Amino acid sequence: MHKFLLVFILLFHLAVQAQSQTKSPAKQASPPPAYIGKTWKIFSIEEFGVTKLPAKKTVNDMLQLNADNTFMLRIDSMDVSGKYTRAGKSLVLSTEKKEAYYLTILKELPDTLNIQCKNPDLITSVFKYIKQ
Repeated sequence: MHKFLLVFILLFHLAVQAQSQTKSPAKQASPPPAYIGKTWKIFSIEEFGVTKLPAKKTVNDMLQLNADNTFMLRIDSMDVSGKYTRAGKSLVLSTEKKEAYYLTILKELPDTLNIQCKNPDLITSVFKYIKQ
């Protein structure tokens, strides 16, 4: 009987150990892309397949994406701000007025950023920005 009890306790102990969870190592956050934390000035705008330089109304347009997921956008000389979410090369900018801009990063170089943007009116444009 004593051996039976000893075997039972041993099996019970093994079963309890098998049930216990091991902690997995914490995932390290990947560093943000290089375009975050910089101010980007508009260089050219492509709409409906036509590329043009900024007009008087858009010459001071800019984009700034901050590490805290806030943004500042000057479009047609009007300032817009809010928060953004990022998934890979896609960004969704949500303004304080509950408008949404859908961005796709097309090209990212140290001094150039090309973005495809779908604005709240669902018009798609390609903006070429240079580092300010």
